[in-house]
Amino acid sequence: MLHKNKSFVNYLLRQKDLENVLLPLLKVLYDLEKSNPHSIYMVLICILIFTQDSTFNNIIHHKTGLDISWYKEKKLIGISLGSFLVLILLRTIQFNMAKMRDKYLYTNCLASLANMASNFTNLHPVVTQKLTV
Repeated sequence: MLHKNKSFVNYLLRQKDLENVLLPLLKVLYDLEKSNPHSIYMVLICILIFTQDSTFNNIIHHKTGLDISWYKEKKLIGISLGSFLVLILLRTIQFNMAKMRDKYLYTNCLASLANMASNFTNLHPVVTQKLTV
C-alpha cells in the first residue's frame, strides 16, 4: 500500500499521532535479533518512504512526549520522534556492522538519514553524541 498508493502515504503522513504509526516500526528495528529479516527490510522500506516527505521530516522533530518505555539503553527525557528515529537508525547501522554485515540495511538506513538530514532540528544530546562518535 505504501509503495503503490500515494494517497494512503499522504493520509498516514498527515496524522496527528504519527508516533502510533512510527513507534511500532522502530520497535522492530530495536529488537533486531528477535525480528526476522523480511520484517526488518519491510520496516526500513516504510521508513524510507516516509522520510522522502519533507513535511513528515519537519513534523517528527517537533513531536515530543513519547512513551518509549521499551528503550532500555538510556532514559530519554524530552526526545522528539525525529531524534528517536535517528537514534534507532544509528543503532541499526551499528548492529549491522557488528553482526549482520548486510549491504541492504546500510543503504536503506543511510538513505533515510540523508532524506531527513536537511530537516534535523533540536536533536537530542544522546543522538548528537551517537552521530559524532
